[in-house]
Amino acid sequence: MKYTFIILILICGVLYANPAYYPLTTMGEGFYSLGCVSCPDSYAGLDVIDQNTHPGEFFDLRYYINSGDLTNPQVENRFNYYEVFGTPSLILNGKTRIDGGGTEIVDGSAYTIGLNSYRYGSSPLKMQITNWQASTGQLTGTIELKASMDLINVSKFYVLIENDPATGVNHVVRDIASETFDLSGIGNTSPLNHTFTIQPTWNQANLWVAAFVQLPDHSVLQATSSLELPTYHLRAAMDWDHYQVIPAGQSYTSSPFWLFNLGASDNYEIQIMVDNAPANWYFNYCDEDGYCYPGSFPVPFSLAGGETKGLHLNIIVGDSGIANFHFQITSAGLGTYTIPFKLRTDDVAADDPLLTPATLSLGDNFPNPFRGKTTLTVNSQKAQGSVTIDIFNIKGQRIDSVNRTNLTAGRTDLDWTPASDLPSGVYFYKLRDVSDSPIKRLLLVD
Repeated sequence: MKYTFIILILICGVLYANPAYYPLTTMGEGFYSLGCVSCPDSYAGLDVIDQNTHPGEFFDLRYYINSGDLTNPQVENRFNYYEVFGTPSLILNGKTRIDGGGTEIVDGSAYTIGLNSYRYGSSPLKMQITNWQASTGQLTGTIELKASMDLINVSKFYVLIENDPATGVNHVVRDIASETFDLSGIGNTSPLNHTFTIQPTWNQANLWVAAFVQLPDHSVLQATSSLELPTYHLRAAMDWDHYQVIPAGQSYTSSPFWLFNLGASDNYEIQIMVDNAPANWYFNYCDEDGYCYPGSFPVPFSLAGGETKGLHLNIIVGDSGIANFHFQITSAGLGTYTIPFKLRTDDVAADDPLLTPATLSLGDNFPNPFRGKTTLTVNSQKAQGSVTIDIFNIKGQRIDSVNRTNLTAGRTDLDWTPASDLPSGVYFYKLRDVSDSPIKRLLLVD
């Protein structure tokens, strides 16, 4: 059915230019070992992420330590780079770290919370692998700068991955190489070019490659892979948070977000679907030409391959409250693509763990050095169910854990008494399932 719409609102004649960014591809770096009891939990959680993300949004690499021919010096360097002392651990875009296993890992919920910080995000870089030949190990591609910025002495990495090299393992990193580069000026490019040495024991049909740019602070600025993408491929990106706190009683106009048609030309319909919201909120949106539409009606539009379309929210806010809604974009080739948003008026308490994290911080142990027993301290901003502190030896092996349930707000002390046969020396401890938990050091003496 076709619809004809009149202009609802003109946004002061302001027109938005093309975006100075490109959709961010999130990369997960997983740290594992053969025989790791909780590693299958992580694999299951990653399967959930793969099933619930749009094509091209996410891929993961898996590093194996102390695992025979699955381990190599380049992989060990990544363990050392991030100071990973226990497995499993997943690091998203070099910044968000989620350790351990358990129910929230298996069902993907912990990984989903971490990923949501990056979904529909933007990058100043467009990266493409234009050619990959498993028979020769040759990878080529480009890095294009989309924003006005200077990249000086940053690192680009090349990664060789093999699928299913052994029972129960997948996405195994076989080799890593890196080099530094500089890039300045919108539209300028830097090449991706590397040749891997392919071992005869590797299954060439299962080999693929990835590339990413990483800053000195560990942030992954952009990533790409040779994994096949569908013919019809739409991505949304924005340089602002799609969970917003807005003034109560005022209409809300957002910054623009952009649709990128990264596949073949297609004809779409777009509509806002309200999941829950106060009854007197009205959901409209506008395009970059200043035309605005009621969100409740499906609107047709077309994009040629490589084209973009800018939109911005235009919400009439009634009563105070929280609104969850999403754009639904459909086409015969694409299927359904969704872009979620959440608005909360500033006089309503947050109900989202992303907005109100139960922040935990790890204090120093005392005494340190110690013999016999030491006390580990945890500080929490609010009461919560439980906390686990994992203790590792200098080889990165988890040798013990300390648990406490029913934490209250403030400081909690947890005593650790090491096993009597544990040798003296340096040990490390960190909070489990807390992505930004620092690693602390303790010294056991005779």
